[in-house]
Amino acid sequence: MNAPDLPEDDNLGLHQRTTERGTEWRRASLDGRPETYRLEHGKAGTAAGTSAGTVNIDLVVDAENLRAKLKKWHREGFAIDSNTSGSGDSAAGRAAFMVELQRASAQVSADKHREAEARQATG
Repeated sequence: MNAPDLPEDDNLGLHQRTTERGTEWRRASLDGRPETYRLEHGKAGTAAGTSAGTVNIDLVVDAENLRAKLKKWHREGFAIDSNTSGSGDSAAGRAAFMVELQRASAQVSADKHREAEARQATG
């Protein structure tokens, strides 16, 4: 049986997303055992690379499960916080932009709804 290819080191690190409920983070790192990876989950103000707070979830997975988790995190809007990106944008900056974009979209929708109601009331 062939061992699965190991994920690229580019996928290891801190993944973040910001929602209206706050910032969440996921961290993928190498574990001490061969071909295993440590996954940690938390919310803003917890141990995302700092000594403050605690990790909400901490587990060890193999390469295949890591790949599945990375795909899931990507679908859920998590972006890796990488200082190596050419644009210099951080995952937190991209996530904050998405929250602002959602807020602006909701505002435009509400404005259109109010305008339609006003037209119906006067016409």
